[in-house]
Amino acid sequence: MASGVYFIKFKSIVGGLGLGVIVLDDGRLHGGDTGYYYRGVYRIHRGTMVAMIEVTYYRGPRDSAFGGTINRCTLLLKGGLNARGFELTGEMRERAGMKMTLTAERLCDLISASNALSAVTVPHEDAP
Repeated sequence: MASGVYFIKFKSIVGGLGLGVIVLDDGRLHGGDTGYYYRGVYRIHRGTMVAMIEVTYYRGPRDSAFGGTINRCTLLLKGGLNARGFELTGEMRERAGMKMTLTAERLCDLISASNALSAVTVPHEDAP
């Protein structure tokens, strides 16, 4: 069930809230929001998910779910799958004790390359 596109909410112990989108694809994780992009890895074993996510600032206000300004941090998270997605808890590697929760709601499946390419028509150079 894990591979797909998810809406996510970050919530930290300092009361910060962040919203974004992530894509899980065969152990890889990519995503972002209006000011930060996320990339990392995840693994699922017997209903438990573990993830390491690097969060990097790229533009706009530097407000984050962790309070204050953050240029880059790494989240170490663990939790379980549920009917709608998953919920993970953990902390920021760079700030011991900065606990947070990530809740994810599945939005859709990923498109396979073979299915996507068969649906695309590319005009020929000699087409009017």
